[in-house]
Amino acid sequence: MRIEKIQLSPHKRERVLVFLEDGSLLRLTAETVVRFDLHPGQELTQTLREELEQAQHAYQIRSHGARMASERMLSKQELQRRLERKGANEQEAAETADWLEELGAVDDGAYAAAIVQHYSRMGYGALRIRQELQRRGIPRELWEEALCRLPHSGETIRALLHSKTKGKPLDREQGRKLAAMLQRRGFTWQESFPNGLQPSDILHPAYAGFLAGGIPTHAFQQLWFWMIPIWGLLLYGDSCVREYRCGYDILLDTRASKRKVFWIKNLAGFIVGFSTAFVS
Repeated sequence: MRIEKIQLSPHKRERVLVFLEDGSLLRLTAETVVRFDLHPGQELTQTLREELEQAQHAYQIRSHGARMASERMLSKQELQRRLERKGANEQEAAETADWLEELGAVDDGAYAAAIVQHYSRMGYGALRIRQELQRRGIPRELWEEALCRLPHSGETIRALLHSKTKGKPLDREQGRKLAAMLQRRGFTWQESFPNGLQPSDILHPAYAGFLAGGIPTHAFQQLWFWMIPIWGLLLYGDSCVREYRCGYDILLDTRASKRKVFWIKNLAGFIVGFSTAFVS
């Protein structure tokens, strides 16, 4: 198959159109045309055509990566994910990210510092910022260096509380809400007590987490609650089985009414079950 004509694209500056004798069209870059020394009348083998297509595909992946890195700051991991969504395989995405890192277009250290600065200005604590660094794929070895630039938590908390309260005194209920808000923003348990609020006024996170057991991460707690009826049966059911095997239930029926025996047994079962649940 021969190349009939080569001309610049009238629509895209960097694109070159290569027309083949069978009527098909190759859209290449000028760099690809020069590197493969393409010219009109040249015989284009199937192998050469596949190499051209691979080279063009690699160029497109690099172009996508360069455009993404120029639009906003990205980590290498974020860039790789976006390139894979654009059709690049894992190796192509990693090579493009490494190439852009060598050029300085991708810098995880500078990106981590920018994230810390941005979220600290928004009033978030170190714990929440760590979560954000992890979510954006910043390597852990860069976290501490970036977090060293984090302002002191006391200054951030005072500014945040002043914006929420406007300098007004707080009652205990308002203090609890503000403490909970500070913890949601990533401040530690000890940092989250404004205006003299004591830790004893708020449930410890361990107790609060146990009470909020309806989430998937509390599977052991859910299993414990589901097994509570079985604990009651194990504690109380054995005595009923022994009474039945020894014939003691027949003796009870002769000495007391069935209704009385029924209520006594149920009351005893309730006490055992309630005590088990209460102690747990």
